[in-house]
Amino acid sequence: MVKKNKKNKLIALVGPTGIGKTRVSIELTKIINAEIVSADSMQIYIGMDIGTSKPSINQRKEVPHHMIDICNPDHIMTVAEFQGLARRCIADISNRGRTPFLVGGSGLYIRAVIDDLNFAKNIISEVEKIKLRKRVKEEGSESLYNELIKIDEEYAKKISSRDVKRIIRALEVYYVSGTKFSSFQKKWDERKSIYDLTIIGLNKDRNELYNNIEKRVDDMIDLGLFDEVKELMEKGYSESLALKQAIGYQEILSFYDGKLSRKEAIDLIKKNTRNFAKRQLTWLRADPRVKWVFINKDEKSDNIIKRIINIIF
Repeated sequence: MVKKNKKNKLIALVGPTGIGKTRVSIELTKIINAEIVSADSMQIYIGMDIGTSKPSINQRKEVPHHMIDICNPDHIMTVAEFQGLARRCIADISNRGRTPFLVGGSGLYIRAVIDDLNFAKNIISEVEKIKLRKRVKEEGSESLYNELIKIDEEYAKKISSRDVKRIIRALEVYYVSGTKFSSFQKKWDERKSIYDLTIIGLNKDRNELYNNIEKRVDDMIDLGLFDEVKELMEKGYSESLALKQAIGYQEILSFYDGKLSRKEAIDLIKKNTRNFAKRQLTWLRADPRVKWVFINKDEKSDNIIKRIINIIF
């Protein structure tokens, strides 16, 4: 009888921005012989420290952290690339006999790492695309649409026979990978992890969370977030996608462009961060595997840690 490969153990700690994941994860890591793998889509960028609430240098010395400061802000990190890098970190930690501990609030990146997902957008063949475009000119879109019906009827029914762009894309993915375009969506809905997984989610009273967020933004400003953005601009990163997308950076870029006053930029950072936290919770609540730990007001860290350990073990 052939034994199935045993899945590596993985613990994930998720929750909205401002909930206190960093502090909790560092304390837990010491107890469970773990190493932290960041699942934050912006902490990967060198120089984007204050606005991403990166663990401090001292905290990173205290416990090992991975997937932090791995590329410059002008690098466009795809979800698929992030997936591959994070999984290699997890495998290395497991192979050394320690527990990988995935920590973050970026729902898409967490799913990419933990679940059996492939990404159609990274399956590209210019050669195949050129062939298909040529066929459209010679045979017409209807002919290729009929071909798609035979290959992937489920996806074909979702698009028009005149939608040349999507027809070509679906056929390109199939001919390059051998996988139906519709199957990528199915895998997403399955929530099938490649790990022996435990997911802990942190949450607290909404008003309390928003107060924490506002205080954290004020702390970031006091720590020099405006100067950090200016320094990144001086290094030539003002047009980088990372700065333009990251909350805290995009608003301050608008301040330096003269579109916002300093106060308007700060107020907008707070508003956008609150909205982001709300979206994170909506995303994370959709996953039935998350075991939620509601943090009570003024609850001590020791008690939060005990409650989480009881779930893990």
